[in-house]
Amino acid sequence: MRRLRTFWSRVKGQAAQRREDESFDEEIREHIERLEERYTAQGMSVQEAARAARRQFGNVTILRERQRAQRGCLSPAEWWRDARFGARMLARTPSVTLIAALTLALGIGLNVAIFTVLDALMFKALPVVQPERLVQLRRANGDDSFTNALWKQIRARQDAFSGVFAYQGRLFDSASVGEKHFVSGLYVSGSYFSTLGVPAVIGRVLSDQDDRREAAPVAVISYPFWKTQFGGDPGILNRQIVLEKHRFQIVGVTPPGFYGTDVGYQFDVAVPIESERTIEPEHPVLDNPMGWWLCVFGRLKAGVTLEQAQARMRALSPRINAAALPPQADAATSDWYTAAIELSRAATGVSALRDNYGKALVLLSIMLGMVLLIVCANVANLQLVRFSARRREFAVRAALGAARTRLLRQLAIENLMLATAGAGAGLLLARYASRLLVLATSSRLQPSVLDLSVDDRLVLFVAGITVATAMFFGIAPALQLASVAPQNAMKQDSQATAG
Repeated sequence: MRRLRTFWSRVKGQAAQRREDESFDEEIREHIERLEERYTAQGMSVQEAARAARRQFGNVTILRERQRAQRGCLSPAEWWRDARFGARMLARTPSVTLIAALTLALGIGLNVAIFTVLDALMFKALPVVQPERLVQLRRANGDDSFTNALWKQIRARQDAFSGVFAYQGRLFDSASVGEKHFVSGLYVSGSYFSTLGVPAVIGRVLSDQDDRREAAPVAVISYPFWKTQFGGDPGILNRQIVLEKHRFQIVGVTPPGFYGTDVGYQFDVAVPIESERTIEPEHPVLDNPMGWWLCVFGRLKAGVTLEQAQARMRALSPRINAAALPPQADAATSDWYTAAIELSRAATGVSALRDNYGKALVLLSIMLGMVLLIVCANVANLQLVRFSARRREFAVRAALGAARTRLLRQLAIENLMLATAGAGAGLLLARYASRLLVLATSSRLQPSVLDLSVDDRLVLFVAGITVATAMFFGIAPALQLASVAPQNAMKQDSQATAG
């Protein structure tokens, strides 16, 4: 309803501006007609009276420009008129326009591509419920992993989180016989999906009942894996999947767009942590007191801040560590277990890809920003050449009464149109360049997967870089326009014509 009222008020505002322009034009006509009547009464002919009246009244165009400037903003019709004129001017020099647009497309496209990857890798939040409430549990000695015993003690004793979960990724061999075929897998606790707030599009997700030693082997598969490996079979819940020569019953499919909490890593199948005993019956890491392998996340309770949860976990750390410490532990093991548990924000998940390539991507973005500056300098030179060819046009318009601000506005609109054309072509380039950049960080067994979809940050970046580019390469022509006197430009053009 509010949008409808806003739209209606804008319509009424434009109608009022149109009526104001018509009233102003009618007033001008009345003044000129009165002057014509006065000169006719003095004995002049109709043509002489009309010329004399217009000469005495002055420049009508200047009066209209001043009247519109007093309103403080331009109507859409005026913007549209300037845009059409700018398009005609750009079309008059198609080769220069095409070269400038392609040059801008290269500079803007590469910068948008690198920002798209940076946004997906470092800034985009996980596609889960309230990702800003997620935290990762770490140890003060710099280790991010926990043993199974520590994980069980954290789950049993914590009271600062509405839910906690543990997980770890690994590759599973899904071939029954013959050559190995690896799929990306996850060991997850039963609370993994419920804490994240991720439902199943088919069947159900794993629960705490599945993460027990005596539970039946079950698995949840991802949406892309269901589509590619099972052809989107609607009867998927009646099928099984083989993992390391063991059969797991498929109980659900996760929604599209959810790749897990490790950014850049896409899982194909998730199984309970306790199924590690089934897959590795001889040497299960679950029973290893020094098996530091689980990542632990928590979701803050409503009303609990990160600082409050941190203080609570520090208070609980000694009891958690003491309860998880294996019997007859030596001094080195005891010292390792005494590290306090700390918390860090995890709205964007964790990522080995981010750790390995984050700094390199930032450095690459700085270098591409410098490339864009060089591109703008080259386009500015092209614009100066175009402006030199249009000096007489601007001189004539200034002589007819156009203010410098009016001419600068027209020049700015043309620059913005040129930058927009370059940005449009650059977006097509960025689409493929960003995918190639992600592909360069992939391996055969573990391809990198990033969410390269458009979000608010990307839209603002594209709009900002387009406007900034138009302003940068338009500075030189604008300064030259401001320093040109109409009479000098007309004289130079006349000398060139005579020569």
